[in-house]
Amino acid sequence: MTTVNPVSASTDTAGKTERIELGKDDFLRMLITQLKHQDPFNPIDGTEFTAQLAQFTSLEQLTNMNVQLGKIDAMQSGMEKIGSVNLIGKSVLIEDNNFDAEGGEVEIRYELKDYIESGLIEIYQSDGTVVDSIEIGARGPGEYSHTWDSGGYAAGTYGFRLTAENEKGGYAVWTPKMLGLVTGVTFKDDGVYISVNGQEMALDKVAVVKEADG
Repeated sequence: MTTVNPVSASTDTAGKTERIELGKDDFLRMLITQLKHQDPFNPIDGTEFTAQLAQFTSLEQLTNMNVQLGKIDAMQSGMEKIGSVNLIGKSVLIEDNNFDAEGGEVEIRYELKDYIESGLIEIYQSDGTVVDSIEIGARGPGEYSHTWDSGGYAAGTYGFRLTAENEKGGYAVWTPKMLGLVTGVTFKDDGVYISVNGQEMALDKVAVVKEADG
């Protein structure tokens, strides 16, 4: 007896093949129709019928699983949004080398990936002009911080970069990190974004969260 694949079918329209996905209800209707119209002198084979029932059971289980996974995903998304809102007013450590200076001391942080004999941290304005530099000595992989006194410099946005050679004579690999205050949260289709130091960035850029200073 000829049977039709109950999971999917295709139709040709204007020379194009369109795939039609069938759900578990369609599958069940086709199975019942097949039983009603079977040849009484050549009934469906028991083994074949059992296989079709097993296929239907698998389809139903997959459908139910997809529904449950969708609910879990929606729940996780909601929890992430609620948690991100709680970050407003908190200080976070982020991967960034820009900061606002207003005449006071600024803590510059970075993570070094290589061993270096010496290096130079340059402080520059938003237009790229270097205004100050800090020499550093030998050190290995790890996180470090330096304090830069912005007194005597115009208030505004600054950046910093580390220049050093690694043991192989190439540029040392490092990651800038800055402490900033979360002032807002934005929900977008591709994820959650927070506003820190006047910049919007993805939530996964946050490395550390702490209570804001007094």
